[in-house]
Amino acid sequence: MVLGGIFGQILGWICFDYLEDSYILILIGLLALVTSLRYLKLQIYSNDLNKKSIKKIEATFMRAIGWCGFSGFSSFVALTGGIPAQIFLLPVGLERQLFVGTMSFYFLIINLAKLPFFFNLEVFSSTSILLSLMILPILPVGIFLGKLLNRKLSDKLFYHISHFALFLCGTNLITNQIFLE
Repeated sequence: MVLGGIFGQILGWICFDYLEDSYILILIGLLALVTSLRYLKLQIYSNDLNKKSIKKIEATFMRAIGWCGFSGFSSFVALTGGIPAQIFLLPVGLERQLFVGTMSFYFLIINLAKLPFFFNLEVFSSTSILLSLMILPILPVGIFLGKLLNRKLSDKLFYHISHFALFLCGTNLITNQIFLE
C-alpha cells in the first residue's frame, strides 16, 4: 500500500501545477458512491447463504499499487486519499482493529512522505501551520473515542458504518463540486 501511495504522491507532485482538482474530487466521489452502493446491494439482495459465501477480494500487489497509487495521488492533490484507500481495503474484509491499524500506519507514512513535496511547492503558510497547531490538542479526544468505538463495535457493524461513511463522503465531494463551485 505504501509503495503505491508514494508513487501516487510523486505523480501528484509532478502534475500539481497542471491539474484542476474539482474533476479529481468528482471522480473520487463517484467511486465512493459506486463502492458503497455495491456493498448495500450485496447486503440487501444476497440471501444469508450467499452472504456467508461471498468471496472477499484478495489484497493483491497490483490492486494495492493501483488503488493506493490513486490514493497517494488524490491525497497529494486534493487531500482525499482516504476514499481510494478504503475502496482497496474494505473488500479485503480485515478484522476492524487490523483495518484501522493498517489505515493508520499507511496514512502516517503517506502524510510524512508528502511533507518535503509540500515544502517544495510552498504549500505551507504561517496561517496553515498555526491553525494546525491550534487543533492539535483535539487529537487525543479523537483517538480515545475511536479506540472506545473500535472495542464496542462488531466487525459487521463496523463495515456497515464504514460503507455508509464512504457514501456520505462521496456525496459530499460531488455536491460540493457541483453546487458550491
